[in-house]
Amino acid sequence: MKKLIKTLTVIILLALPVSSQAGKLLFVSSEWPPYVFAEKGQATGIDVEIVREVCKRSGIDAEIQLFPWKRAVFMVKRGDAAGLFSAKRTKERTEFLHYPSTNLNMEKTVLLARKDKEIKITGLDALGNRRVGVVRGYTYGPKFENCKSLKKIVFNDDVEMIKILDIGRIDVVVGDEGALKFIGKKFEHIFQTVYVISEDPNYLCISKKAKGVNGASLAEKISQTLDQIKKEDFIQKIVSKYY
Repeated sequence: MKKLIKTLTVIILLALPVSSQAGKLLFVSSEWPPYVFAEKGQATGIDVEIVREVCKRSGIDAEIQLFPWKRAVFMVKRGDAAGLFSAKRTKERTEFLHYPSTNLNMEKTVLLARKDKEIKITGLDALGNRRVGVVRGYTYGPKFENCKSLKKIVFNDDVEMIKILDIGRIDVVVGDEGALKFIGKKFEHIFQTVYVISEDPNYLCISKKAKGVNGASLAEKISQTLDQIKKEDFIQKIVSKYY
């Protein structure tokens, strides 16, 4: 009986309207190339393209705008925006956001090396005396930070770090896989992931306070659409455009 009630509840939620008649739903995020960034005054990037496709298939009339991250979070918390994307799940955010059961993407923190160097890494401890590029002020998760044997070379930003990797003055760099490979496309050599340190899901979330929006219904629709998209090769086609 409980299972039947739960099933009927989901069906009823999916039948409810997900947007008001007043106009478009506002989805917000902040710049994070190649996933989210502005180009010629328009939002673009891997996550932006996926969100647009999700909204199109779900029958959502959506508008995407980019703001500083703290402001974007504040907007969905107040209900000024309907959705927030490229967002991690936190206990605090679950108080004002509906999280779909299906994630938008997996953020991978990796070690990247020049492909022609044929470096093989089985773990952080196996790096030995290899020089590891890091960006000043960044943290790369407890697994990386707690490995005391690493020979770290500090840089001001990812671009500077990739430039030095390209000319062979360091052996590997650490960071987000997509961001590093996106930058790396501009340089001479081809780069490849040699070790995955961690993977963390990011989501397209729905505000619990947005007016005219049934958040639970919308989150469920997003989950179903993302499941469908992930069974196709749509996402890989998008990713291949950026790195």
